[in-house]
Amino acid sequence: MDRAGTNLRPCRILKRYTGDDGGVRYAARILNSEESHHEARIPSNERVVVNDVPRRAIVFTNRPYTTDMHLTNAFRHEMMVPDDVFPEAWRNLS
Repeated sequence: MDRAGTNLRPCRILKRYTGDDGGVRYAARILNSEESHHEARIPSNERVVVNDVPRRAIVFTNRPYTTDMHLTNAFRHEMMVPDDVFPEAWRNLS
């Protein structure tokens, strides 16, 4: 589940079309995710297609470890923040 308490599943968009209300709709094949509970998994011999999916129901996410911050040549540098930026009460809390 995502932060809003709704189920997110990976999918493949099969078709984009205009719905009866004039809005953009999609047909999507629903896939299993690594986190799917055993009871929620789609059997490998079945194909689940959901039609009339509105754009607002589709959430794009990054696959784990695929963002730029995981590149071996990503730019990294110490943040040189002067001590006097912080209040005295925050310094040397040991």
